[in-house]
Amino acid sequence: MTKTIPALVAAVALAVPVVAGAGEDSLSEEARLNACLQAGATSTTFSDVSVAVSAVRARCGRYINRVRSDRVALATKGLEGGEAAAAKRREIQTLDREIALTIASYAGFNRSDLHR
Repeated sequence: MTKTIPALVAAVALAVPVVAGAGEDSLSEEARLNACLQAGATSTTFSDVSVAVSAVRARCGRYINRVRSDRVALATKGLEGGEAAAAKRREIQTLDREIALTIASYAGFNRSDLHR
């Protein structure tokens, strides 16, 4: 039983990039972004969630840009014109929401704080 658990974990870990459609580099960029968001959100106390989001986004800009580029490239692959533009817009909006929620969570705010 103990030998099958590591094998199962390894199989799932290897399957995730294939299912997600992301390469190893994309996953490491996502991990770097997450680490930057966590470090920025927990490095100081923020009185307002919008201040936290702005400050941490500014600090993690290069990682955000890399992840955005990777996600937009994946989302627009094989699309042209208006379809590509719509897919790009949706992907950027999704990433922006994820970033705001992640920062709010790491900084100790509730989801409802984002909508005030």
